[in-house]
Amino acid sequence: MFGLSPAEMSVGILVVAMVLYITEVIPLAATAVLSCILLIIFKVVPAGVVWGGLSSNVNLLIAGMIVVGAGIFESGLAMRIGQKILDVGRGNATILALTLFIVTMILSAFLSNSATTATMLPVALALVAASKGKLHDKTLLMPMAAAAVTGGILTLAGSTPQVIVSGVLEKGGYRALTFFEVGKMGVILCGALLLYNFTLGKVLARKFWGVNPEPGPLMKEMMAKKNNGEAENNNSGDTSKQIRVSLVLALCIGLFIWGKWPLGTVAMIGALLTVVTGCITEKRTYELMDWRTVMLLGASIGFATGFDQSGGGKLLANLVLGYLGDAATPFTIFASITFVAMILTQFMSNTSCTAMFAPIMLALAKGVAANPVVMLIGLAMCTNASLSTPVATPPMTIVLGGGYSFFDYIKWCGPINLIMWVLVLIFVPMLWGGLT
Repeated sequence: MFGLSPAEMSVGILVVAMVLYITEVIPLAATAVLSCILLIIFKVVPAGVVWGGLSSNVNLLIAGMIVVGAGIFESGLAMRIGQKILDVGRGNATILALTLFIVTMILSAFLSNSATTATMLPVALALVAASKGKLHDKTLLMPMAAAAVTGGILTLAGSTPQVIVSGVLEKGGYRALTFFEVGKMGVILCGALLLYNFTLGKVLARKFWGVNPEPGPLMKEMMAKKNNGEAENNNSGDTSKQIRVSLVLALCIGLFIWGKWPLGTVAMIGALLTVVTGCITEKRTYELMDWRTVMLLGASIGFATGFDQSGGGKLLANLVLGYLGDAATPFTIFASITFVAMILTQFMSNTSCTAMFAPIMLALAKGVAANPVVMLIGLAMCTNASLSTPVATPPMTIVLGGGYSFFDYIKWCGPINLIMWVLVLIFVPMLWGGLT
């Protein structure tokens, strides 16, 4: 059509999608769906190929775990776990902060990092209030949000970038990632964040905000309510529901580890049990379902599959390889693409960023005979590192009320972002069999 080959048409559609993703003129999910529609109406690939992403195993995984996660939050279990932090290391600011970050990471590994951050936020403010000046909201909230983002790298269901690359690999004829596989790198990045927070990050925080920073708007609001004698919500939720949803989550994790059934099927079993055991009502399930993520993810996987089958990825890869010339080695491509993706994800959705680069990275990997698993896992790790701006990812936006400026994010999170990129370049090839 228009004298263009299917490959050239798919590249043109990708450019349109990239512009829409970055500018967000229309919703992200709408952009993903539009890109799929354009592939179909311009006869680039069959409709069955494009819409297959909506029923993909990875999309079912995310949808199912959203329901289980909603049951955990609705039952009050997540808040109860958070409150236990107050009983651990009381009086020791370092232990309190460390416990908060670790619990946040663990919760985020299985649940939405946005919901985890929103749940842990009042707990963090309560810790600040109870610490008698040993903890400050400005030095606690941003690291906590970063912990939620980084914790999402510990499992396949923790965040969408690794789900997208797993789907792209599977559709491309390679093996899909297992549930805990990305956790090998996730543990390293989580450890790096914790070490950074209590060393260089601590020094930088004192330099930027002082030893005794002024409370932010959220903290001031909380203290005002306390001074006005407003009643606190001490409702710990329904204990029986918490027990049931805990068993459902344990069953899902056990079946994930067992590995005999598809991950999407296991997640759907968990979602079904969450509803039929009364942990959450059917109505609340529909209300809390993140349809934006489900549509964005499913359509992104479908587009990536169509883009690859049309030859668009190969065409674009050849253009990049031709531009790089002799400098186009597996490492230079790995380092440059992951770095560019890490920068872009500070200003756009990490999901859409991964969806944009995944088919390109796969095609480039084929072009230089690189290990596609290493290349795509590295991409997911770097797009997950959405820390350095308040618009990078919802958790970083949620804590903006800590009194931070836009450049506070760049100044404090920028260094750990660069450290994470270097760690990805070093350890991902080591953990997944090398770049070639």
